[in-house]
Amino acid sequence: MATQTEQMPAIERRSGTNIIAAGVLWLAALGLAIAADVLEATSGAFDGTAETLWGIMTVAIVTAGLLTVAGLAGLRRDLVMGRAGMVGLILAGLGSAFGVVAWAYPIWGGLLGIGMLIFSLALIRQGQAPRWAATSFGFGMLTGIAIFFLLALLKVGSINSYGDYPVASNIGAAVMLATSALGSIGVGRWLNSR
Repeated sequence: MATQTEQMPAIERRSGTNIIAAGVLWLAALGLAIAADVLEATSGAFDGTAETLWGIMTVAIVTAGLLTVAGLAGLRRDLVMGRAGMVGLILAGLGSAFGVVAWAYPIWGGLLGIGMLIFSLALIRQGQAPRWAATSFGFGMLTGIAIFFLLALLKVGSINSYGDYPVASNIGAAVMLATSALGSIGVGRWLNSR
């Protein structure tokens, strides 16, 4: 029977692989969102293929969130985070669940982002992961959301029939997903290389 010390590398590799897979899915969600927006803009309606792409994107978001939570669970054990780690896991889990409402990304991204930030701060404080990866991982979601709110407050772009600013929303979501993907892949690769 393997000891706890012998099991740790396998746990770290699984956590790293989960977080890398989440990063790839964040990028896929970004690509699907762009494709759905382009189809809606060219056809003038959000139906058919655009709806299908949005549905696939929603599945990618929820799956990426769940993979992030699974990766964080293994990382929590490695970082010996106690209550802070549990709070981070709960918030990330709630964010993943709310991902089914993909258009409400400030809500699900905010919850998931706070959970990721808690782990990122522990990585930075303990000096374990590359700083750029830990920073991108922890601040990606929240930075994108902040950019969205700032651009909406500044009324960047035209207003749509829902009373929203799609340019602000699209830029915020793109920053959120791309930065989180970069951080996820970096943290996951670091975990796998240990």
